[in-house]
Amino acid sequence: QSVLAGLYSSEGSVMERHHLAQSMCILNTDGSNLFENLSSKEYQTVLDLMRQIILATDLAHHLGIVKEQEQLAERGHFEKTSSRDKTLLLCLLMTACDLSDQTKNWHNTKHSAALIYQEFFSQGDLEKALGKKPLEMMDREKACVPDLQISFLDNIAFPVYRILAKMFPEAETPLKNVEDNRKHWVHIGQLLKLRHGNSTQTMTVEQIISIEEEELPDCSRGQIIDLKS
Repeated sequence: QSVLAGLYSSEGSVMERHHLAQSMCILNTDGSNLFENLSSKEYQTVLDLMRQIILATDLAHHLGIVKEQEQLAERGHFEKTSSRDKTLLLCLLMTACDLSDQTKNWHNTKHSAALIYQEFFSQGDLEKALGKKPLEMMDREKACVPDLQISFLDNIAFPVYRILAKMFPEAETPLKNVEDNRKHWVHIGQLLKLRHGNSTQTMTVEQIISIEEEELPDCSRGQIIDLKS
């Protein structure tokens, strides 16, 4: 069990509770409390809100309220006096921020993905060394990065940004970026199957993600070539 798990796992949301604890440490550092001029009541309200929206970045929590967020967007109006509407909106915005690496241009998105899977696979290697069976997405011998990314976009990212775009038309831009990035992952998956079949065990994350540029230089400029043509 990791140090963080030992500290926070009793209530779940280990990383999110760590983030909350670190936020509180910052507020308690001299010169860092931007809320110091609030009244005691206001300060407590802010702390409660911080706790609520930071814990909302736990995807397990998000999946528990996403249906309500969809209903809020479908309703077409926001009740300013409704504490529940406010909570749902704040949690949605926080999750959208948390997943924002999926809305960047392809160059930045694939770089973020490389870092994430390096972390996942390092954890998987450690779990194997301890005699444990890692999740498939953390097992470098079993994980199919493009498929995992497409699944994540379809089941997590797309619903978030579709809801956001329905409530705020300006959010169509990040939604479009997610759609464009998904096309790249589909394309990478196609190239991997053509070149390597189902075996990518000897490839690094960087090699998998950069296969577009190696095979088809135009892809480095964000162009996707139809393999059927």
